Amino acid sequence: LHRGNLESDGFHWCTVATTGQLPDKDFKFSVYDSQESRLYLEEWVEEDDTHQLHVLDLKSMNWQKMDTFMDDGPSLSRKIVS
Repeated sequence: LHRGNLESDGFHWCTVATTGQLPDKDFKFSVYDSQESRLYLEEWVEEDDTHQLHVLDLKSMNWQKMDTFMDDGPSLSRKIVS
C-alpha cells in the first residue's frame, strides 16, 4: 500500500499493490482512511455506467462491497464522509 499526500481530513490518495485478493477490475481511484484503517476503491462498471464501491478493512483484511451508485450520484469522498 503506497500512501499519497495526507489530506487535511485524514484521507490519503493512494495507489494499491495487490496480492491476488483484489478482483481484476477497473478501479477509478482509491482513498485511504487512516483513522478507520480502511481502503476505499471505486470501480467503474462500463456496461451500465455505474460505480461500485469496495472497502478493505486493513485490520481484518476483509473486503466489503457497498451499494452501487450512478455516475451522477454522490462522489466517493462525499459518500465516505457522510
